[in-house]
Amino acid sequence: MATYIWTGAISGDITAAANWASGVVPVSSPDTEVVIGHTPHFPDHTITNWPSGGHFSVEIDHLHIAPSWGLQVNTSQIIIGSSSNPLKFSKTKRCTWGGWESNWVWDDCMVGPNSETYIHMEQWADGPDSTLHIHGQTEEGTSSPHTPNATLEIWGNPKKVRYTRVRGMKITWNTATSNISGSTPTTAENGPQTDFRPNASVPWEGSGYGFINCVINLDWQTGTNGGNPIKDCVIDAKGSTVTISADTWSQGTSECLKLSSTYEGNQALTDTEGNTYTIKSSKSVGEETAAVDIPTLDLGGYTYTGQLGVVWENTTKLYIKTGVTIGGQATGTGFNCNLFDIIFSSEAAKNVVIKSGTIKWRSRIDASDLAPGGFKILDNATGGGVQLVPYETYGPFGQYATGPIKIKPPRYSNMRIA
Repeated sequence: MATYIWTGAISGDITAAANWASGVVPVSSPDTEVVIGHTPHFPDHTITNWPSGGHFSVEIDHLHIAPSWGLQVNTSQIIIGSSSNPLKFSKTKRCTWGGWESNWVWDDCMVGPNSETYIHMEQWADGPDSTLHIHGQTEEGTSSPHTPNATLEIWGNPKKVRYTRVRGMKITWNTATSNISGSTPTTAENGPQTDFRPNASVPWEGSGYGFINCVINLDWQTGTNGGNPIKDCVIDAKGSTVTISADTWSQGTSECLKLSSTYEGNQALTDTEGNTYTIKSSKSVGEETAAVDIPTLDLGGYTYTGQLGVVWENTTKLYIKTGVTIGGQATGTGFNCNLFDIIFSSEAAKNVVIKSGTIKWRSRIDASDLAPGGFKILDNATGGGVQLVPYETYGPFGQYATGPIKIKPPRYSNMRIA
């Protein structure tokens, strides 16, 4: 394997040979590995300058971007690329952002505090599937719920995205106004093409294996041609704020959108330990031209309190700030929730219709600010609706859970339950 290690000895120019440890700029090869920053396998080389942007046009098997000083004694801010000149790559099979490599090892390669990374990654045309892996952590204690201290901004359309143990990050997926070649992006050139999900399934979502103390903004559909739909998008979060701005949604292999609550142990969570989610149109709130159509919206997580006979208040909240139709499609399972407070905003320009799904224990749905007639749980075409499940056995060990289901319809509205 040919490995090229960045040192930035003279500048931030990735095309200058003197900025690479071997004195050679990376060249195309089926096994080319490029290391920018410090990882557990490369923790102690000297870095003088960080890349200021530019385009890797060569074929790369694995690109590591790790904004970490590693074992090098330095506390200055790390900035890789910029919003106007991100680090660009279009023929990269795998890009791993952050210090993780294998076997849950970070060692001394934490992401630097207040670091900023800007990348534009495109799917390899006529090449293998391109995957973006996000695995960065800031030092323990340098971030807190909903308050990150490092930044990652992304543009582009890798085939898929995987993440594991991402702590203390502000992650924004922007809409690219031009692709890497300088043309107006097609619809397929903005956003992940197939899925955005954890690297591996874990027994308890929301327990810290996904996003921790993060602020995440998925906003890749605002361009002239829009962007890839939200599909097979799974957010496993704890103490994080997530905003999804999109008009196009579709059912993927297993999901459209799945959001987790923070895992509850045997002590009540504080309000800040829960997650705060927002779903909105890609247009400004109140200016959507049609209700967004979501085939499956899965909301939930795990709690230990069912075994204790205790019912706590939910700490994870979802604000839906657009008109929306959920379920009732040929594929997908509709609106499924537990352990969530869901608040429908009166700012939305279109109505809310929930056509199918399962509303489980400790679901609190607040549509009280909507206008009469603006909220409906019914599929007019079939006469169907949702199931209510206030008690169930669930989880890897068959624990039980229960809790009240609360639905607040608009004022002066009638409710019929069959």
